[in-house]
Amino acid sequence: MEKFENAVGIDVSKLDLEVYDYKNESRINVDNKENGFKQLIKSVNTHNKGSVILCFEHTGMYSLPLAIFLTERQIPFAMVPGLEIKRSLGIKRGKNDKVDARDISRYAYLRRDEINHLMGYI
Repeated sequence: MEKFENAVGIDVSKLDLEVYDYKNESRINVDNKENGFKQLIKSVNTHNKGSVILCFEHTGMYSLPLAIFLTERQIPFAMVPGLEIKRSLGIKRGKNDKVDARDISRYAYLRRDEINHLMGYI
């Protein structure tokens, strides 16, 4: 069983990924395509020494390329139904990608002990 020391939340949209690193409180925005995925992994590896879980909402065809990329490279991730994340956060007002990425990272960080080297859904 892998123990994750940190979590990175990713808000997936058609064109880009808003990424938030929970413990390092850093954020980046990358394209939602292979070059962007490579930037994402480079950033995660630069800012983290221990094991990290990547977490994002299942957004159908927009999250599928990222899931395939991570699976092919055996990078641990959790693809979670958006409703589960929203319910865990309680009532919130407004919506924006930066806040959503931070909220997703918080969700994954708080549940990192329950997430065991997953490739796909939790």
